[in-house]
Amino acid sequence: PLDDFALPAIPRHVLVINLGSPSEIKEHLVGRQGHLGTGNLVILPAGAPTSWHLEREGEVRHLHLYLSPTLIQKIAASADINPDSVEIIDALGVSDPQVETIALSMSSERLQ
Repeated sequence: PLDDFALPAIPRHVLVINLGSPSEIKEHLVGRQGHLGTGNLVILPAGAPTSWHLEREGEVRHLHLYLSPTLIQKIAASADINPDSVEIIDALGVSDPQVETIALSMSSERLQ
């Protein structure tokens, strides 16, 4: 099946973790495309609208985490990093085992 969808610009950073079947995905506004495997991430910075085309087989399950820019700045400051130097960069198909483990834990708790 094919899906097209758009997300408006929102004031929070968004992490989308694919918990379902692998997909081929294309972002229309920037022209990025790639493979989104199970457990892979899409990172969307705050204020960035997006438009997507998704080609998939099987189950679609995504976990969306919304992070306020203020939270990111506080975390940076607590780690002695200048908050103004932190930038969230958009990414497609990123693999991060720690984030995947947290997402799977959150997802299983939600289903119980």
